[in-house]
Amino acid sequence: MAAEKRKSIGHSTTLPYDMDEEQNLLVVLRQLAESVSARMNEKRVVSRTVQLTIRYYDFQTITRSQTGMDPLWDAISDARHPPPLLQSLASAS
Repeated sequence: MAAEKRKSIGHSTTLPYDMDEEQNLLVVLRQLAESVSARMNEKRVVSRTVQLTIRYYDFQTITRSQTGMDPLWDAISDARHPPPLLQSLASAS
């Protein structure tokens, strides 16, 4: 069987106000991860890379990604990656 092309599965949201408290951001990230996880389960795929992108009100965009050794297949395993990525995004702004 030939290998399939790599494709991304993502989800994004626009917040109605500026949010800078890490706990609130983690809640939003968890919701996004659960959405992605559900679609990954439907398609029966796994991933090793998590990417976060933040776009500010002035359209400045910062993107960070992290690739792990182990495959990610659900929101629980996805949740272990956002905090370091979130910190790297915060330090870049």
